[in-house]
Amino acid sequence: MRHVLINSCYGGFGFSKEFIIHLCNKYGFPINEEFPEYSELGDMDEFQIAEEAIAYGLKEASGNYANLRACELPDGVEYIKSEYDGYEDIHFYVLVTLGELKNGLSDDKLALVDSIGRIEISRDVEISDEELASYETNSNLEQS
Repeated sequence: MRHVLINSCYGGFGFSKEFIIHLCNKYGFPINEEFPEYSELGDMDEFQIAEEAIAYGLKEASGNYANLRACELPDGVEYIKSEYDGYEDIHFYVLVTLGELKNGLSDDKLALVDSIGRIEISRDVEISDEELASYETNSNLEQS
């Protein structure tokens, strides 16, 4: 299971200088001496950084105007973040293709959709507008 960081207070997402320096030292990235918080973190992805922040301590890793929170991201689930005045929220969804809808979801994917409750559809096959309208109509009926 992966983790995603969000800011759970008004202000803004950010890391402390100490956490950035810790990462730079640990992975050998150069430190911006004048403004350490603007140091580049090389090719680290957000999941690596989240794991490092959890190990370091989320409170200690949080910047001056941030209160970082780690959210668990189940395997096979995608997410989007929304933000208002620096306060972030996270929305999970399962990405399914039109081909999967047309041929039926696997039991595993169906269980994942059932637990998350939200899907996004990716168009991977040619489908007529009538077929698409049929899926949308059936989907809306099932949600009622």
